[in-house]
Amino acid sequence: MSERAQSPEVERLRETGRAWLSEGDFAAAAARFDQALALEPENAGLWVDIARLRYRSGEQEQSIEAVERALDFAPDDASALLFRGQIARDAEGLLAGLRWIERGLRFHPDDPALLHDHAAILIDLDRAAEGLVSLRRLAEIAPDTPALFYLQAVIAARAGNFGLARDLLRRLPPGASDRPVAMLLGAVISLEEGQHASAAQTLEALALRQPDNARVQRLLARALYLAGSHRQVITRFGDLAAREGQAPYLRELVAMSHEAMGDRAAASIYLDLAASDRDWDLVALEPAAPPNMDGGGSNIVTVRNRIRASIGSGATGAATATARTLLDSRPGAGDAFSLFGDSMLAAGDAQAALAVYSRAARIRTNWPLAYRMAAAADDLGDTQRAEEIIEAYLRNGGNEIEAIELYGAMLARRGAWSRMAQLLDTVIDRSGENPQVLALRSYAAFELRQFEEALGWAWRAYQAQPASRPAIAVLARSTQDAALKARLEEKLIAIDNR
Repeated sequence: MSERAQSPEVERLRETGRAWLSEGDFAAAAARFDQALALEPENAGLWVDIARLRYRSGEQEQSIEAVERALDFAPDDASALLFRGQIARDAEGLLAGLRWIERGLRFHPDDPALLHDHAAILIDLDRAAEGLVSLRRLAEIAPDTPALFYLQAVIAARAGNFGLARDLLRRLPPGASDRPVAMLLGAVISLEEGQHASAAQTLEALALRQPDNARVQRLLARALYLAGSHRQVITRFGDLAAREGQAPYLRELVAMSHEAMGDRAAASIYLDLAASDRDWDLVALEPAAPPNMDGGGSNIVTVRNRIRASIGSGATGAATATARTLLDSRPGAGDAFSLFGDSMLAAGDAQAALAVYSRAARIRTNWPLAYRMAAAADDLGDTQRAEEIIEAYLRNGGNEIEAIELYGAMLARRGAWSRMAQLLDTVIDRSGENPQVLALRSYAAFELRQFEEALGWAWRAYQAQPASRPAIAVLARSTQDAALKARLEEKLIAIDNR
């Protein structure tokens, strides 16, 4: 039964249920939806309401089942296609989400919610010209949509028009301007405009709300460094940068902060870590729990920190027991699956960890989860699956430099240079002038004996960041200019001897 044909009583129950859901009273919302379901069990819109309730209440697996039930009853339902696209985007990546949204737009070309998500995904894929088409249509039919200003600000910032981007952000209503995505964009704009202290202040507040967001942490480190807060960089990020698998950029920031404080010996330690070849053996991510955990509390953040603290101290049995209890209390929750997988991986049971991580990935796949899934596959000796996990993550829209470097190293290990070049071309088209990615692309071209291309890529990497060791190294390798090669090799020696 379509939503248009529902009875007034079902409509009333759904409205009341959605009101309770917005208040966070899941039991009251479920009761109203159950009453409506008894009256109209094939109402697709009602099943979408149930899917959203289950997702918010920690039953994400069951949420997927509910939205698929909605699509069984009404394959063209706009709200079902929208929510299914949002789930696909979180679980499989931007391209997967885009397919569902575009399917919805074929049935409902003027649906505001579908147009919004269509524009947002295209912008995230760096297809801003296509995204603008949907954005303009959205402005015509729903001009009061707050996200219009945010999405336009993203496009302006990516085009380098930071003044316009700032003006557009200022037009957001107070509630929208306090959302994490708007705060992050505002901080990036402040960095680009040279307002480093202001960016650091915003990122500090955002880091408190999203302590596991690695991008926020790296941007905060950069903002503090540029603001001259070198002691804060060292205090806050020194231990993190020393851990295995950390990005070279974070290590370089800590090194430069030590150097600014006059401690060249400490700086050299972090520069050595940044310049050294990574150990590409995959391992479980280091836990990031606050010290002095009291063990109390039952909310997800407290339980997560308790599990990570147990893993960090080597108490894998306690971590597993806590994670199992969490999973039993939140069956179908993506975060519960991820934490249980962490405890299994830390305990050495890679097979169980991979199985649990795979269930978490049906709900939401981010880089830390993809990394740990690959870690589990590698521990099992299945290097091909580990490679496929990273490749799938990148092809579906992931652009983290750590993922790109890791996948490049995997391909380089077996000499798959053509495949590596194809992937890097896709990433560069999507992500722009990252010196490490450009350096990898030069390396691949050199190995393919495409020497002129290798030199071109090397120059692009060097121009993007002249102090980048990978950029200096590939340019020294590619150039035929003896004087330039000698000067670049001197720079490499100077970096390595710092």
